[in-house]
Amino acid sequence: MRNTGHDIVDVRVMADGRTMAKVRVVDIVGRDSHWIFLMVRRTFGKYQGCWQSHRVVQTDEQYWTKHLDFI
Repeated sequence: MRNTGHDIVDVRVMADGRTMAKVRVVDIVGRDSHWIFLMVRRTFGKYQGCWQSHRVVQTDEQYWTKHLDFI
């Protein structure tokens, strides 16, 4: 992604158990982009207890996207 930094703006656990993190990323020329990471914690198997990315979606400045209808 060629980024130089990031800020985690908000983290919350959703009703279905997934965790949503809103993140602002700064690229190498200083431009911001905004992302939502949906994560789950594995509950079984070899990776039990590990975090797994469920979705990573780019959003607008208000962290809205038509691809996620629960925001």
